[in-house]
Amino acid sequence: MAVEAAALRSFIAGAESEVEGRFGFFVRVDGQDVGWNADERFPLASVFKIAVLIGLLDRVAEGSDSLGERVTVRADAISPGSGILRELEPGLSLTVRDLATLMIIVSDNSATDMLCARVGFDRINASMARRGYRETVIRDDCWSLLARMAGADPTDRSEGNGVEVRRRLRARELDPDFDGGNASTPREMAQIFLDVVEGRALGPAETAVAVDILSRQHLNSRLPLYLPRRTTCWHKTGTINGVVDDCGVIELPGGRRLAIAAMSKGVTENLPAERLIGRVARQAYDEAG
Repeated sequence: MAVEAAALRSFIAGAESEVEGRFGFFVRVDGQDVGWNADERFPLASVFKIAVLIGLLDRVAEGSDSLGERVTVRADAISPGSGILRELEPGLSLTVRDLATLMIIVSDNSATDMLCARVGFDRINASMARRGYRETVIRDDCWSLLARMAGADPTDRSEGNGVEVRRRLRARELDPDFDGGNASTPREMAQIFLDVVEGRALGPAETAVAVDILSRQHLNSRLPLYLPRRTTCWHKTGTINGVVDDCGVIELPGGRRLAIAAMSKGVTENLPAERLIGRVARQAYDEAG
């Protein structure tokens, strides 16, 4: 069944009008595209972690890194925001694959920043550029992103500055001029996830790792929210001040795949935005089914 582009855009327009904020969507299924502000740049929030995963797996493919190598989580590696490593005692020994898994399935900021330091932004951005992803440029890890949002020095990773950043975040003392950080477009993010899941972005072994991790996402209150039970969804969420995102690939009946990216800015309440994303995903799923 083909997705009726005009009908889906009309549905998005009506649903978006009920939620405060600006949204961008892009859907691709069976070679057919439907866009809504699809080429506008939106903040990625934690969706940028897919780029870190690709950069890491590039290093693994060339033999300069190993998913099985063990690393120690030091106290000075803990970043503010989402995740579980900040709740645990320093000194924990994890594999590189463990860090990648935590980065994706619970959006662990500390695991992410350890991998950003390991891979490097030059390599992450080169991995994007050589695949033709021109709209996605990563300049901030989680620490830098949150420090800038709090109006603090992102280059100062001292304990004292960390305490101040966490205080400002808790108190919602945020920089009104914060630009949202790493950004891309809904069209390109949908393409990235589709390329990863369908094996065009990575080699067979690395694709298997990425698909396995993405399929075990714990944060499922957006794209999968209204999908039928046991529907497979390979995706990554992102949330930061005014931003509620989710991008990924949904498996349709019969094994077909629907790529979808939902991105936003200026959101005042997260819950209505999450429900909007879920409603659009279900509408696209039903029309494509």
